[in-house]
Amino acid sequence: DECPQACKCPGCLQHVAKDGLLAHKSTCRGFEACRFCDIRVLRGELAAHVAFCPEAATCGGCHHRVDKLILREHQHQCVDWQRLLADREHCMSLSKPTTRAAQTDGMKIVMYHGTSSSNAESIKRDCAFRPSVDGMLGRGVYLSKDINKAKAYGSVIFRCLVRVGRVKKIDRQGHPLQKTWQTSGYDTAWVPPRCGMNASGLEESCILDPKRIQILSTL
Repeated sequence: DECPQACKCPGCLQHVAKDGLLAHKSTCRGFEACRFCDIRVLRGELAAHVAFCPEAATCGGCHHRVDKLILREHQHQCVDWQRLLADREHCMSLSKPTTRAAQTDGMKIVMYHGTSSSNAESIKRDCAFRPSVDGMLGRGVYLSKDINKAKAYGSVIFRCLVRVGRVKKIDRQGHPLQKTWQTSGYDTAWVPPRCGMNASGLEESCILDPKRIQILSTL
């Protein structure tokens, strides 16, 4: 008879303690982490998970799944997307064209900002964030899609809706635009997860203009 305190791992089919199954999955070779949300799923189900992962978006040109935070940057470089835009503009030549800036500014993402109680009172009073003078990505307001990253900065967490605008991915220390993206036409700098930029391995964004950030609630 099987032990009532044990269960079979669906990834490797080994029997493990029920209360240790979650920890087992973190190292089980039968599971693999989604590159967008870090959730570990069965290897055979990874493709289906990626197809519907809420942290990813599908490029309308090449139909590849990319992190939704850098979708605009991807499409800016995607030959298929640029060809699609050209065809669309040709078909709608009689309509008022949509500027690239307007397309970019429409992207809104929920992010979190952690801070101290005293700073939180100042933010609530002014109804706005005060940009950091310096930091890993230079001047701007630091937020993250990962609430655990925000918790590292203070006990008060602001849940925000961010109009990210034009995003630059900074994925290594010493990146040529690591602290100068603000003067290169970008609205947001984004550090992807597990790229070696910070010790936690969690993703983080820096927003140049505080007016792009709308406070939704305080947690």
